[in-house]
Amino acid sequence: MVYDCIIIGCGVSGSISAYLLARQGFSVLAIEKLPKYGEKICGGWISHRSISQLRQIDIDANELLFRGAASIKHGKIFQYGDCEAFDYAPDQFSIGTTRNNFDVFLSEQAMNAGAKYIFGEYVKEVSQENELYLVNGHYARKVILAIGARQFNKDAVLNQIPAFGISELVVGKSKIKTDTFYFYYDIGMLLPMEGRNALNYFWIIPVSVNTWNIGMGFLTACKNMYRQFKYCKERYAVNLFENMKTILEPRGNMLGTVDFSGGICPYHITGDFSGTCNPETGEGILNAILSGIQVANEVTLELKNKCS
Repeated sequence: MVYDCIIIGCGVSGSISAYLLARQGFSVLAIEKLPKYGEKICGGWISHRSISQLRQIDIDANELLFRGAASIKHGKIFQYGDCEAFDYAPDQFSIGTTRNNFDVFLSEQAMNAGAKYIFGEYVKEVSQENELYLVNGHYARKVILAIGARQFNKDAVLNQIPAFGISELVVGKSKIKTDTFYFYYDIGMLLPMEGRNALNYFWIIPVSVNTWNIGMGFLTACKNMYRQFKYCKERYAVNLFENMKTILEPRGNMLGTVDFSGGICPYHITGDFSGTCNPETGEGILNAILSGIQVANEVTLELKNKCS
């Protein structure tokens, strides 16, 4: 069988592309290296703009609330000694969820639209035979790389140092509102000299009942990031909970703020792999959605032109 498109990587942008292509009638194969979805370095915040964008492509994110996600109606942003508090309009909200929950949800939308998924299969290379691509024994007319913040071609040279993120899942009875997210942008001058950057920030986001995602974003990777994360956790988070317990140890990874293809990729690229993540706004998921939509539109146009 020759697929219209093979998508390598089944995170947010990969599944969005798979969903959009499949519902137009294209044959889509999505390949994920992990045997099943797990947690990723992500705050788990699905902004109201993300929810609206999903609604425009007929995906109802409200279903996540029936899968244990948190409805977020308020936000507090601390910066330069001030606190900006805001409330969503009565008919608006954002969602806090685990990435595992969100990834499963999006993959189900794509599979329901007709996309085929293969889990636990690692793709080392993509070869070309005439006008077709060969991926792990599968042929396709088009290939999309959605593999996240990592290199696919060992010869690719990054033009700058990627941003870095650390996140952890904790449980505990909170002393703060469970329908509010918290962002701390005023941490720069509190950190050791090597960690100071006005754009580094710390977050506390509810993702389920008594479950929170706490994490920290660094504009660029630097020394002692885990020590800085621990410092901010002790300063901002620990005292806000009774009997806080870690259910997923803090983990870190590069963020998709640079083009990991190095500009030499002959395939379509999307999501963190293409450098669409914006570490300054906390809306990495929104950018992944938009990137997935954009590349799906590009592939759609090329496939239709080839058939005409």
